[in-house]
Amino acid sequence: MSAAPLIPRSDAELLARVFRVSLVEVSGDSATSTAITPRGMSSQVPNTPLVFLSDLAAQLAKEVPPDGDPLAKWSELSARKALYDRVLIERLSSQNEPVADFLIASFRRAAESRARRPRDATDEFEELHNYLLELCVSYTAIALQNPTFFPQPAEAEEQGVLRLLAPLKNDGVDGGLP
Repeated sequence: MSAAPLIPRSDAELLARVFRVSLVEVSGDSATSTAITPRGMSSQVPNTPLVFLSDLAAQLAKEVPPDGDPLAKWSELSARKALYDRVLIERLSSQNEPVADFLIASFRRAAESRARRPRDATDEFEELHNYLLELCVSYTAIALQNPTFFPQPAEAEEQGVLRLLAPLKNDGVDGGLP
């Protein structure tokens, strides 16, 4: 028997699609599975493994009341946005990769996901996607202005705001700005 989900499936899928994270441990082929990635998403998504955020998953599990529904707390949009913040901070803090590069790729994935809006999508869908885009822009600004805020390779820290130069030059192509 598997444990109850910590967050709604739609949020888990969106966070996996955009930030390439999971709150459940993934292994082997499931780490790069396209099951949660809609057809037509950029080719880099299925090849980017999901990162298991074990510390955040443990925190969220502790926040569940002993006899309560773990999904009840996510009924408010503000709680879901706060979750997205927590996920992104945990993701950026747990990896040693160029933060701006990751956030630019995440922005592209969020924009692609929003562009594939289902016909029956709610206003909430649009608001959550816009929030993800805003998070990517805000945290990119933070990472470029203070390159030591999150762990990243020394080369990325040294480049600082110049890290944006390559994506700006490659505007519209893979690795560039969307």
